[in-house]
Amino acid sequence: MALFTSLSHAGEVLAHLVRKRLELGDGQVILGPPREEILDTSQHLRITLLWVNEAPSHRNDLSVRNPDGTLTPPPLSLTATFLFTTYGNTVSEELFGAYDLLGNVMRVFHNEPELTLPLPELSERGEGRLGITLVPLSPELVEKLFGPLQLKHRAFALYEVGPLRLKSLREALAASPVVVPGGVRLAGPVVRKKPVLRNVVPPVQAVGGRVRLDGFFPAAPTRVMVGTSRLEGGDIQVLEGSRAVLITLPPSLPEGTHPVTVSVDNVSSEPVLMRVISAGEATFDALPSLTHSKGTNLVLSGRALSGVVEVVAWPEAGVQSPGDVRTLALASPASEDQLTVSSSSLAPLAPRAYRLAARVGEYHFTPHILLEVVP
Repeated sequence: MALFTSLSHAGEVLAHLVRKRLELGDGQVILGPPREEILDTSQHLRITLLWVNEAPSHRNDLSVRNPDGTLTPPPLSLTATFLFTTYGNTVSEELFGAYDLLGNVMRVFHNEPELTLPLPELSERGEGRLGITLVPLSPELVEKLFGPLQLKHRAFALYEVGPLRLKSLREALAASPVVVPGGVRLAGPVVRKKPVLRNVVPPVQAVGGRVRLDGFFPAAPTRVMVGTSRLEGGDIQVLEGSRAVLITLPPSLPEGTHPVTVSVDNVSSEPVLMRVISAGEATFDALPSLTHSKGTNLVLSGRALSGVVEVVAWPEAGVQSPGDVRTLALASPASEDQLTVSSSSLAPLAPRAYRLAARVGEYHFTPHILLEVVP
């Protein structure tokens, strides 16, 4: 929008632009009403302000606070309609000059439909951007234009100019305190790190089974959601606050696939899917500790373990060769809910993280759990 101190300055800007672009003299571009004379051999242009309208979208503009604390009242926002009439008859009353000048004026505004003010050599005549738009005409509009003016028709064009703003006549309001007495206390959203849930182990677990949740947590998780089941407080056993927690699947949890999320300070992780199966299928519970010394027997708890023949271990990082997969012997026959792996079978394992699964029968294996072997 262009800001002016006087409405007449908008007309001056239009007249100045036409003079400079068409190289016309001051007497050839005049701000004023159309002339009544028809026979006029002098080629010139008259620019007439017909009417102005208030811009409705700016009626409720607020005062602007200045850097010194004062408040400037909002300006009046308008669109102005200007009539451009051209003159220039020959002695035989032909209007060649008027038509030529009108076409040239229209070409000027066609090439420059938006002006950036102030124009060169016309300082203090507005600032900002000013649009110039040709108004489409109809016979009815032409009649309404020339009827009240009591003029005979002649070459003309109608332009809408704006939006233009006139500075308020009211003085700027006195500076007011920018800070309320006692100061300002800033409050708002606090940036918190989002927990990342990486693994649910075992990824398939029976109802009532223990599950380990691994990831990267800014603090110990305070809430775990498994499907629609909510676990909090004592339902969550912290193994390492920033790394792993244990939960026990509630008996009310239905079988099927469920999203699992962890929350820290009400910020939740992205979900990881796990599958819940019936308690009659063979599964291991997640181990109650992150590490196990290979010098001691390993006790594994779970469900439906009486048919376990052996336990198989392989590196969590992946199998590079068949020798990476180790068979671990049982220290004694497995019971329904527990089995023991002998320390002698753990001794050959290198210190690192392993996945463990039990073979039940000839071809069936339980979902894997994690074990980090230490000396």
